[in-house]
Amino acid sequence: MSTGARFDAFGVGVTAMMMMMMVAGRVVEATTWTEKFIPYNGGDDSSFGDFGPYGLTDPSRQHLHLLQTPSSNDKLSPVFFWSHANGGDAIDVDSSYLEILANSGYSVISWESVSLVGSPEDIGVCWSDFKLVWEWFHANAAQLNLDPNSVVIGGRSRGSACSWPMAHSQKPEIKGIYMYNALPNGVWVVDSPWVEYVTSGSPPAHLVYGQECEKPIMSDCEPSPDRNDGHNPRNGQKIVDRYTDLNMASTIRLTDGLKNYGIGIFDRFPAFAASLDNDDHMVYVPLPDSTTPGGHCMDGSMTGYYIRKGSDPNLFVIYLQGGGSCTDPVKCNARVNTNLGSSINYPLTRKGITFQNAACNKNPLFCKASAVFIPYCSSDGHMGTAAKSDESWGYYFEGRLNFKAITERLASENGLHDTNDEMMVLVTGNSAGGRGALMNVDWLQEQLPLATVKTAPDAGWSEPSALAEDLPPLYPPSNYANFAAGTHGNDLYDLIQEGGELVDVHKIQRGGALSAECLEKYVNETHNLWWACTSNERAYQYIKAPIFNIHTLYDELHIYKKAEVPKDIVDPTIARKYIDMYGKAVLLSLEKLLNNEHDTVKAHPDGVFAASCLKHGTANDVTIAPGISKIDIVGDWFFQVGELAEYHRQIEQCPDTEDGLQLPCNPGNNCQFQFPSPLVKACTRAITDVGCLNSPNEEKCNECLSKNRDAIIKGGCTAKDKKNEENVMRVAMEICELQYVVDPCENGKKKECKKKNECVYMKKKKMPC
Repeated sequence: MSTGARFDAFGVGVTAMMMMMMVAGRVVEATTWTEKFIPYNGGDDSSFGDFGPYGLTDPSRQHLHLLQTPSSNDKLSPVFFWSHANGGDAIDVDSSYLEILANSGYSVISWESVSLVGSPEDIGVCWSDFKLVWEWFHANAAQLNLDPNSVVIGGRSRGSACSWPMAHSQKPEIKGIYMYNALPNGVWVVDSPWVEYVTSGSPPAHLVYGQECEKPIMSDCEPSPDRNDGHNPRNGQKIVDRYTDLNMASTIRLTDGLKNYGIGIFDRFPAFAASLDNDDHMVYVPLPDSTTPGGHCMDGSMTGYYIRKGSDPNLFVIYLQGGGSCTDPVKCNARVNTNLGSSINYPLTRKGITFQNAACNKNPLFCKASAVFIPYCSSDGHMGTAAKSDESWGYYFEGRLNFKAITERLASENGLHDTNDEMMVLVTGNSAGGRGALMNVDWLQEQLPLATVKTAPDAGWSEPSALAEDLPPLYPPSNYANFAAGTHGNDLYDLIQEGGELVDVHKIQRGGALSAECLEKYVNETHNLWWACTSNERAYQYIKAPIFNIHTLYDELHIYKKAEVPKDIVDPTIARKYIDMYGKAVLLSLEKLLNNEHDTVKAHPDGVFAASCLKHGTANDVTIAPGISKIDIVGDWFFQVGELAEYHRQIEQCPDTEDGLQLPCNPGNNCQFQFPSPLVKACTRAITDVGCLNSPNEEKCNECLSKNRDAIIKGGCTAKDKKNEENVMRVAMEICELQYVVDPCENGKKKECKKKNECVYMKKKKMPC
């Protein structure tokens, strides 16, 4: 057993959070430890048990666990060292955490020492043990495919203290520090050396904390949710202050409040790890406090931009980040303390993707451009001009003003100017960023009259007009509830029909994002239909810049989230019909682009890439013409190379299904309608296994569900979180219902039915044949 008292301040246990991250197109699945209990002191493993604690005199404590992560391109794997909290052990890093680390490209060494640290002497033992671990690592790195020159040091609570001197040892192979609940109260005794270990040679660091302090973090911080928790972010702030004193503020980040906002211990690791790769990273530049007008995120923190200077001074790619929006206080309250409403926790760097990728083999025509990434923290589609006020619930919605401020700064400091006619700019973005790209591109062209400015939005064509047999074309298609009931309507349509008005809480109309000609058409003495101009289908008519529109025919965001088509559906009949209807509405909408229905003369025709895919956004590996990616096509269109001109306007067409529907058919990953869903499969199997479907009727089947609830859950019919429990209950009851539904087409009435599937599954509505 350990000698010395245990520090109550140290953490115990680990909260698991599942997360999958993509790195270099690779996903490490079912991640587990490659090896366990490897002695790093030259001993054998015959006496090792499964768990700690380990005594000071017990050499069995000197072991480590190893996860070997295969590297892409046959390179050696960088290594993440981890030391656990008090009361834990080296195997505390479970598979859910390992997946995040492994999919960031890192192998993991989790090492054991004194399991319960209770005195400065115990910490000294930890320090000595880490030196042995380090020696073992360098001796075995080559045969284990580990990169001895690329290391990140980590640790939780006790583990941060055990790892601190090594982390700041100025060894060139240590590229970064990532620690959770670092340096708790219990280790801050008189003359504690923690701050002094930080020198000008200390590596970049990210310190994350479960507790949260008010900002700015002061010495008297009482953290929430537990003021008595000894893992006080103030301790990390001391380290941040030290970095700042050494003019190294840009190399350290402190993120607190993980418990309050449901953020996992390693959720911030992938971005931090990416920031250490200097081959393709963009550096964050905050706007100065003096910026006016605009410059604010929702919470009032200053926004900024990421930039990587390219080798071609006359080429820029500006990307606007997406992330939905909010138009009511409840939804805005949920966003404001995330990166969608605040810049406080922005990473220091980020990698370029798609048209901002610096790898010329993947992005040949734009790889030399200066890449600018505009983060999204205004929740207004990059179109708002609303300063903080009671009308905006105390939030800023300044996306349009932020775009102006950032691009003006790019012009004054980063070479985005048009002193000659060779300057070329591609404005792009995804989702809300795609809409923002379309709505801001003409303003940028006005500021750069000699330059060539074009836009290539992805998933920003929001939303299509309803089909003629559904609703007036001013409105988007009906939602699923109305469609399934044979009626017509959605939230917007219902609001207007009831005499209501859509409030412009973001103050979009006054900022110029919406065309004056469009507003003149829809806003008059009797009607204020300003929102009609936020639809890019209608805005398209007035946009002057050349557009290459990337948009799937079946946008899952609109189908599943806005229209509320249930994903876990037991009977797909109506869902399939809805997806067919929505796709036809998008197809009709895109015809405006194909027919060049715009009021301005453009240098060349607009382009379109519309895959028959049930996704929000088009992945780089989704193609229509085999082997020809959107990256190559957009590049050819942008520069008017002409080699791929026949592919500049592609809308994927699929053959009708047996029941005459048009459904997504692209072979790309997850593009097609998946039925049954994994949950429906699992629930059907579990309910069948317990015998409920052998019940004489639906009522008895439901009784069987209640009696066998635990067995059904154990069989896999279970929600991932509490929010989905109601959904699982619905699925289970529908499985029972459909087992016993009576087909009204039977019993002599089938001659009155046009199709059998029009009658089946309508028991609740009692629709006659």
